[in-house]
Amino acid sequence: MVAIPDRKADRAVTSAPSPAPSAETVALWRSRIREDALANHALCMGLAIQGGGAPADAIPFLRRALSYSALRAEAWFALVQTLREAGQPAEAEAAEAEALREDPGFALAAQVGLAQRWLDTAAIPPDRVLAGLLAGLSLAADDPVTLARLHLLHLQFLCRHGRLEGLAKAWAHHPPLDVSDDPQVRAEMVAILAGLCRLLPRSGLQDVARDMLELVLRHLDARSLTTGDLIHQEVMITESLNADWDAAIAADLIAVALTAPAPILASFLASLGLVAIRHADVVIADRAFTAARSLDPDNRRVRQLYPVHLIFTGAVADGLAALSQAWTDGVLIDLGLRVPAQILLERGEAAAALSVLAIALESGRPVQAELRVLESQAHLAQGNLAAVQAYIADPALPVEITRKIAAFLALHEGRWDEADALFAHLRAAGASPYPDLWRAVARLGAGDWPGLRAALDAADAVRPVLEISRPLRAFAGAEGLAALAAPAARFFVHLACPALGRRLDGEG
Repeated sequence: MVAIPDRKADRAVTSAPSPAPSAETVALWRSRIREDALANHALCMGLAIQGGGAPADAIPFLRRALSYSALRAEAWFALVQTLREAGQPAEAEAAEAEALREDPGFALAAQVGLAQRWLDTAAIPPDRVLAGLLAGLSLAADDPVTLARLHLLHLQFLCRHGRLEGLAKAWAHHPPLDVSDDPQVRAEMVAILAGLCRLLPRSGLQDVARDMLELVLRHLDARSLTTGDLIHQEVMITESLNADWDAAIAADLIAVALTAPAPILASFLASLGLVAIRHADVVIADRAFTAARSLDPDNRRVRQLYPVHLIFTGAVADGLAALSQAWTDGVLIDLGLRVPAQILLERGEAAAALSVLAIALESGRPVQAELRVLESQAHLAQGNLAAVQAYIADPALPVEITRKIAAFLALHEGRWDEADALFAHLRAAGASPYPDLWRAVARLGAGDWPGLRAALDAADAVRPVLEISRPLRAFAGAEGLAALAAPAARFFVHLACPALGRRLDGEG
């Protein structure tokens, strides 16, 4: 196990207050900040106007950018290019000569900064952005670090604009991306690839996403990871693997994480194990949690999720005990009980699900009202309709919670249109795909295939949840009940409406 330096101890030695800066120093800082901001504003305005097809109008802004000390390489390069586009070749030649006298490497130095600004300026047509990126790649051919950084921006552009065939080709022929030891350049690579990992699986480029995620893992500075970084990792995992589960990819990621055994990566592995559970992959879930516990059994995320693994594998009593201890120790928040309760509900073990929820609901402290929805679903599974009606009539619960409980009751009783209408109300209240997915279950119960597809379209427009919507679409496309055997879809239908789930299982 790699030891993490005790940074608190370091801070204890070096945290003596610095002397207050002088008024002259503060004035200098303010003037530099102002100059940087003005230079950036002038440069971005010039680029936007140039990219919009009015190069002559962009020239004053680019000259203004040159009047400040910051961003001169980018401003010179953009000015030379704009003067040529405006039909002023002599002025362009003079500007280029002056730029070369000031900085012989200005053209190469400008490339990454300009590419990033073009990429982030919505006013510039995509074809212009792409032309700028390709020109930069050509200029940087003999500079490996600049070439790698531009390739990362090129991949970002292709992903943003849905040019997936081009992205796959660019990735297949990309130069080495880990050529720099500069921490900032490495962090830039990790950040860009991590963002792409979240988006690509929805587009079918699962293998590319896997390769990117492995590269990210290999170059994370595990000693300096923060809670925010861990959240980012968890998002990467769920987006990269939920859409199309691949056990081989997951196994590769576990092996990669263990090559740099920093304890904080236990959180990464626990999150990977949770995704495996969602896809009913016992082998990968067990491997991921074993690895996580070998790195750091006291890691907060491991302690939150390992009890879920125990419940998933049938060790319900041990899982309940571990959940209860984590709650007592303040490691677990109330919504952390949702997943284990859902797993038990999907299996039809309503009493055990109520025992999980009781850890929070019977502790006498305020909890998320959302847990009352799960509690009502457990009562529905037991046929305890009186308890469910009591929740619906409870004035202490928020209206959206009682409406949601009423909608699940309508599903349970086969009142499909009423459930659909109630979930439609919930859809208007927030930016979540799940109300539309619940509407899809209502249309599934009614045998309304066009309505099912419309509900899935609405859900995917908010945020695709492919592991659920894809099998339901297949079912609606008359491909048979086998389509619903996908673990995530089966889980969702059973959770939303246990009666419907049992009916479908019986018909299967």
